[in-house]
Amino acid sequence: MEPVDWLPDWLAYPLYWIWLNQTLFAGALAAYAAWRTVTAIRAQIRQERELFERKLVQEKEQRADDLDRKLQASIAGLPLALTEINKYTELCILRLLQYVSDDGDVHGDINFDVEFDRDLQQLDSSRPIFPIEALRIVQSTIEYADLSDAKKMQTLISFAQIQKSRFESTLDSLHGDNRFCSAITNMDLAKDIRDALALQKIVSAAYGFARARDTNISNLCSNIVAKDLLLNYYNAPPPIVDYVENNWPPNSITDFDLLGQ
Repeated sequence: MEPVDWLPDWLAYPLYWIWLNQTLFAGALAAYAAWRTVTAIRAQIRQERELFERKLVQEKEQRADDLDRKLQASIAGLPLALTEINKYTELCILRLLQYVSDDGDVHGDINFDVEFDRDLQQLDSSRPIFPIEALRIVQSTIEYADLSDAKKMQTLISFAQIQKSRFESTLDSLHGDNRFCSAITNMDLAKDIRDALALQKIVSAAYGFARARDTNISNLCSNIVAKDLLLNYYNAPPPIVDYVENNWPPNSITDFDLLGQ
């Protein structure tokens, strides 16, 4: 086939050349169309990925805001709850110190049996009310607090239950209400006083967290601070103070380091 003669050469020959290479041109057009399609698909994928990532960031920020609001709501009553627990521990310490003589023994006897101590019958047998509702408020903060703070709040709750069990068992024994144990030593009282004081200082460590959201729960006070508190605030006898200083903190307290260590 030759170029048509009824068209000018300047038009006939290019058209003839295009006709001869129409397969090449068709392939090039198809390749170009495919490239445009792939480019469009990639742009759409990139846009969708950016939208997805932006949505994830927004959802993450929203969850963080929701958690922060829930935490703020949960800790709204935390200062009062901690104050109630602190008051309970103070009453426990004062109650136990009633049974300790100046030399650290229970009414002068290292080994003591309630049946032979008439003075105990004159002491008030009522006991501090365990702050169960306050501890429920503390428990409500665990879900929304940081992991380290949540562990410390859990320690507060679990150790409060340990302290309550030991304290009430001692009082039962002191007043003859515990048929499994009628003998109490000054060492038993010293342990219970130390436990109540430890619970009190855990509560003190949480006050900053309760009052300021950006503050974490601090560490537990040192044995020197515990000793000074017993001496200067509670006027505890030296043997009790020495025991607490040398056995601080209780072994069952976890997730708390001591200040200064």
